Amino acid sequence: MTKEVKIPMIVGIILYAAALLIDLIAVFAQEAVFDFMGASNLRLDSLFFPYITVCQIIDMAMFIAFYLVMLTYKGSERRVVGIVMIVVYCVTNAAMPYIEIPVNQVIAGFQGADGVSASATLKNFISISTSLFVIVSTVFVLIAIGRYGIIKKENNAEMLQYNENERTKEND
Repeated sequence: MTKEVKIPMIVGIILYAAALLIDLIAVFAQEAVFDFMGASNLRLDSLFFPYITVCQIIDMAMFIAFYLVMLTYKGSERRVVGIVMIVVYCVTNAAMPYIEIPVNQVIAGFQGADGVSASATLKNFISISTSLFVIVSTVFVLIAIGRYGIIKKENNAEMLQYNENERTKEND
């Protein structure tokens, strides 16, 4: 894998890991988050794991899987592999809001209004705290996937040879 692919992919994964770390800190410091968000009256009996955290864990696993595919796949269909990765990412992220609706209904059924309030408060805090990291990391990952699908070692060598041939023709 070339550095033009590897560097943005690694930067994207590192930034997403930072977002996930912030997310997990918020989950394990829920009382502090509730106080910070002005919902100090929220106190749950157990640790609440919001849906957005699950989504971020899935995305992080997906980014790592994409990176491993880029490292290991040596075939000639890199463009197809890149398109499949982008489609998987888009479909997964497009489906997540629709899955959240029944998840919220289950939360309301088991934990009532306090559970729904806790979920919304944590989601808001996590979204505010991680959005910049998530957006920038996604851009880097999509750049890496795009480059992965376009850049081929054979094409680079052919292009260099072509450019060299053109320069020698001009000099003659």
